[in-house]
Amino acid sequence: MKSVQIPKLHFSHLHFVLAAALLVYFFSPWIHRSTVFSGDEPHYLIVANSLLRLGKLDLREAYERQQLGNDFAGRVFQGIPLDHHTVLVDSSGYPPAYLGAWHDYAEGKTVDVNGRQLPPVPQNYSEFSVRAIAWPAAIAVFAFCTSLPTEVASKTLSHLCVLCSAAFVYALILSFGGSKSNAIVASIAFGLGSCNLVFANTAFAESALLLYFSSASYFFLRRWILLLAFITVIGVWLKFQLLLPATFLLGLAIIQSGFKHNIVSFLVGVIGILSFFVFNFFIYGLIKPPMAWYFCNPLDSIYYFIFNPNTSFILRNPWILSSLLLIGSFRWDRNDKRLYLSLGAFFVLAILPTFLWGFFSGGYCYPGRLLICLTIPAAVLLALVFDSCSKFRQVIATFLVVLGLLVNWKAAFAPPQLAWKPGWEWLFLF
Repeated sequence: MKSVQIPKLHFSHLHFVLAAALLVYFFSPWIHRSTVFSGDEPHYLIVANSLLRLGKLDLREAYERQQLGNDFAGRVFQGIPLDHHTVLVDSSGYPPAYLGAWHDYAEGKTVDVNGRQLPPVPQNYSEFSVRAIAWPAAIAVFAFCTSLPTEVASKTLSHLCVLCSAAFVYALILSFGGSKSNAIVASIAFGLGSCNLVFANTAFAESALLLYFSSASYFFLRRWILLLAFITVIGVWLKFQLLLPATFLLGLAIIQSGFKHNIVSFLVGVIGILSFFVFNFFIYGLIKPPMAWYFCNPLDSIYYFIFNPNTSFILRNPWILSSLLLIGSFRWDRNDKRLYLSLGAFFVLAILPTFLWGFFSGGYCYPGRLLICLTIPAAVLLALVFDSCSKFRQVIATFLVVLGLLVNWKAAFAPPQLAWKPGWEWLFLF
């Protein structure tokens, strides 16, 4: 009998098979849980559906339709009363008059969290989202272009944003001189071994924020100033708290490259950001979305994110600790040092408000939501560990990556009511 010869698999074929397997792994939590769960997810869908189906930003009718049984907030929430993530605005005059948060009026309060007296509500008031408009608008546009339901569109867009972010992380590592193999490992840790895997399967805006941070870092590194200006505008429209770090990075890039050569980029940034202020003024009578702000003790947030075993960002993304392995074993030249410090300052400015804000937990979600941008520089440093550290330190880093893959695999497939609550009990399911 003539033996059958098995064709030899070329490296290109092997890479294709591995990439396909990783993509199946990446999208499999979506197959396991195809609906949004809770937290801010249904409220992003409310805004997206109001824009897409009703053609307006006023959310009063959208919330009413959702409570009557429409799927404006996703299939799980059809007919279920929701707390409105909105503020009340008197739009009868010009400029519009900001009244207060919906939940303050719903609870019968007379003053808000900052001690401001709440005015009476007119009969024809409007309700607008407390959050920036860019993410739900992107969901609405994507749903319109693809004819997908907004719930499906939101999860598709989230997955695509995380995938693109991983590609930018890979490109960042190569730009810093890292090897392709280690860039792939670090990108896998970023996309599959971190909380990014969990947030990819949600309608939260965090995946879009990851794409902003990763692309902005890459454009800054490559000195693509005009692209950086455009992504800066998008970042501010995504989240008002990005105003300081985004303008810092764009301003630094323009100064370092020469203002005369970047006047167009400067104008794009200024006009785009001013348009954000104008938009908010016409909607709320304020220059920013009226998300409640109150200060906290930074020690409380530091304990929450680092030391509390129930909510630790590090325990959920253990390979971040690999950065410490670079101590005493990594040397950079002068140019690299300036780039590292510039991008380091960018990310510090990005997370600083989180440690000062009283709502640092991010609400009902997978813990660590407001710090996930740190997985980007951590992935770059992880690749540097594999490139420049001793074998022993590389083994430690590999162990931490594997641990991150296991932890977030469990979190992605576990019921959100277990994985999202601020507790560590679900890990015992291992």
